[in-house]
Amino acid sequence: MTMSVPETRSYVDTDTCLENIAADVADEHHTVTAALRSSQKTYEMLSSRCARLRNAFRKREEELKKKEEELKTTALVDLEKFRETAARWQRKVTSANKRRDKMKAQLDKAKQDNGKLEAELRAKDARLEQRKHLTCNICLEKDKDRVTKCGHGFCASCIGRYFDIGAREVTTFTWNEDMNRMIESVDRIIKSVPCPICRTVLRPRHVWKVYLGGEESGENESEDQTGEDESDNGTE
Repeated sequence: MTMSVPETRSYVDTDTCLENIAADVADEHHTVTAALRSSQKTYEMLSSRCARLRNAFRKREEELKKKEEELKTTALVDLEKFRETAARWQRKVTSANKRRDKMKAQLDKAKQDNGKLEAELRAKDARLEQRKHLTCNICLEKDKDRVTKCGHGFCASCIGRYFDIGAREVTTFTWNEDMNRMIESVDRIIKSVPCPICRTVLRPRHVWKVYLGGEESGENESEDQTGEDESDNGTE
């Protein structure tokens, strides 16, 4: 036995579908258009920002280049000044070294001269020490050329003046037959005097000549001795 299936038919409304599809497409188109506009605005905004950033970057780059040039110029000027200063100080150091070497040489020479002067001074001190016993005990300047019996030495002028101080004047009258009148004469009579050092009693005969070298004093030896003898004779 066979069964019969009833025949079914589906009906699709194409217009409605097309309208729905068109509406969906329109909505999608509107959404895409809106997104595109938004993207375009964002692009324009980003492009404007990028342009501003590029301009700022270029301006900053120009400022940096200008600053770099200024720094290079300043650095070159400072470097040139530093080189000049270094050269000037180098010249000063060289001059100071020359002066130091010169002063060192002068110091060495001064030390040598000082050594020579010290040696000369020691020699002169030694000679002065030796001459202490050869200078007059009264004036302390002239050499001794007279010595007393008590052993003290004096120069001739000092001991002579010393004896003159102790001399006394004696007036004598003698008859001159040629002139037929009395002639007055004043004589200085030297008696004994004390030694200026030890107060020992001295007479002219107690003073002797001392010879320390010298031709002139040797030539006058006999005359001085004669005068002293005459003075002693007159005193006695």
